Amino acid sequence: MKMVYFFNQKDLLNNHSRLNKLTLDEANEWYRNGNGKSLFINMNSIDLSMLYSLGDDYVGKTYSFNLQMLGSRDGLVYGHLKFKRYPNDACRAFQDTYDFDMHSGITSIPRNIATVFGSLYAGKGTSYKINFYGLQTLKKAWWVK
Repeated sequence: MKMVYFFNQKDLLNNHSRLNKLTLDEANEWYRNGNGKSLFINMNSIDLSMLYSLGDDYVGKTYSFNLQMLGSRDGLVYGHLKFKRYPNDACRAFQDTYDFDMHSGITSIPRNIATVFGSLYAGKGTSYKINFYGLQTLKKAWWVK
């Protein structure tokens, strides 16, 4: 299996310009063999093509989206992420945890079903944190000036 080179904190401090993309196979490999160590992922490597900026009136606000339900190519890797809006149509994701925990409530049933299948595919492993760096600029909604 081809693995991308993941950042640890020292690598991140020494090499800010390097981009990486986390695939589902790589995320699962890290779950099985990463010993719970965190990953650092560039915001620009995440498919947010389905999200639109509503303009700078929303700077500072936070939003949560299930990327899989929105059709993101990265939905199986990141699932549900929380974002904060920044000036000039930019956003940043909050830290995420890669794991296969179950959530309570009737609205979590689809997520929990996907989690069961995901955990079977991933195998046994250790959860880890995904830290996002940088900003991603969203497309401005067509009706926003």
